[in-house]
Amino acid sequence: MSNNVTSTSSIAINASNNTYNNTSTESATTNLGQIMNNISANINPKTSGEGLKMLNKPDEIIARLQEGSKQFERQVGRQMTYSEMRQMFG
Repeated sequence: MSNNVTSTSSIAINASNNTYNNTSTESATTNLGQIMNNISANINPKTSGEGLKMLNKPDEIIARLQEGSKQFERQVGRQMTYSEMRQMFG
């Protein structure tokens, strides 16, 4: 029986360590989310009319995506993933 108690204690310690690590990860995720929201708000068209005008200007669309990517890399220190790009720019 004492072996089971020891195993349970070990699991509890691991669980508490994981909880601590998860808290720190959640904080980093929140900061990343804020950065992504700011870039998205600055890069994406502000109105539907502005978005419709951009449809005829593919160079402007590409330039905005590239600028958003550069901003992301400067602020986060790495290139964005495909899913991050899709989340910010649709």
